[in-house]
Formats: sequence, C-alpha cells, structure tokens
Amino acid sequence: MKNKIFFAASLCLLIAFTAFSYLYIDIPVASFFYETKPLNGFFEIVTKFGASKWYLIIFALFFLLFRYIFRLREAANRFLYLFIAVAGSGLIVDVLKFVFGRARPKLFFEQNIYGIKLLGTEHLYYSLPSGHSATAFSLGVGAALFFPRFALALFGAAVLIAFSRVAISAHYLSDTVAGAYIGVVFALWLKRKMIEKGVRF
Repeated sequence: MKNKIFFAASLCLLIAFTAFSYLYIDIPVASFFYETKPLNGFFEIVTKFGASKWYLIIFALFFLLFRYIFRLREAANRFLYLFIAVAGSGLIVDVLKFVFGRARPKLFFEQNIYGIKLLGTEHLYYSLPSGHSATAFSLGVGAALFFPRFALALFGAAVLIAFSRVAISAHYLSDTVAGAYIGVVFALWLKRKMIEKGVRF
C-alpha cells in the first residue's frame, strides 16, 4: 500500500514538473546550452555512456557465463536483473516516445518547432522521455542496490549522463527528468518483484 501511495505521489510530482518545465524552463535552458556549448566536447563523450546496447550485450554475456560456466547462480541473477532493468526501462521509454511525439530541441532551433505530435513516427519527434537518462538511472540505481557503498558515485554518474543530453541539445530538461524517473522506479520495482518470485541475489 505504501509503495502504491509513494508511486502515485511521485508520478503526480513528475507530471507537474514536466508540465511546468515544458512551459517555462525547457526552452531557456536548451537555448543557453545551444548558444554557449560549454564543455561540449566533454559532454559528447559522457553521453555515449548512456547508450543501452553495450550494457545489454555485456549483461547478457555475463549472465550466461556465471549461470552456465561458473555455476554461480546468485551472481548470474544480478546480471539478469541489470539486463532486465535496462531493457525494461528502455522499452517503456520507447513506447512513451512514440505516444507523446515530442519535438527535439534540434527542430526548435532549426525550424522553430516546439511541441507534441501524438504518435510521432520520426526520430526528431522522440524527445520525451530521454532513453539515455532511463538507462543511466536504471543501471545506477540497480548497481547501487548491490553495492551501496558506491551509491553516491553511481548516482553522480547517472546525473552527469542525463545532464549531458541537455548539454549537447539532444533533449530538453524535462525529457531527462522523466527518463531518470522511469529508470529509478522500474529498477526498484523490478528488484522487489524478483525477490517476491524467489530470485536470490
């Protein structure tokens, strides 16, 4: 019950922030980074760590290795969990990108297009939510659950990756916050569900 109340309250806060940011914050913040491009080269490198493909490949390989070669079931389950956390949050993001069809900053700066085109089918209308942010936070939170002593560093890395999406004008601020929210909530929900199913880590 408490989890449901927390989820409902946090979702309402996310929706309220996203709406406020959409109206008043996203364009000024995006314009600042588009015009000044501070540390752009640095953020172009950082943002690559938010791509999910290599994480999924690595986690799948390590799951198979620890499950069937080393026969370490609990270690294998950790990699399985991380794989599902990243893949699942990514799938949710992809569905929402299609549903909302939000125009990316590139369209605003080059064609003065700002807004939402429901059921968008083009990459330039896949701004909300940020997939890189979801990947960074699902992985960061998931890893922190197993290695709590590194939680601060993992959270900091996730924030930096999400922020890089705004810094290189790939997403608006609200896109990254929404993506981060999905990553965090899905990672926490998945851990609880797997434990309920008897999976040991």
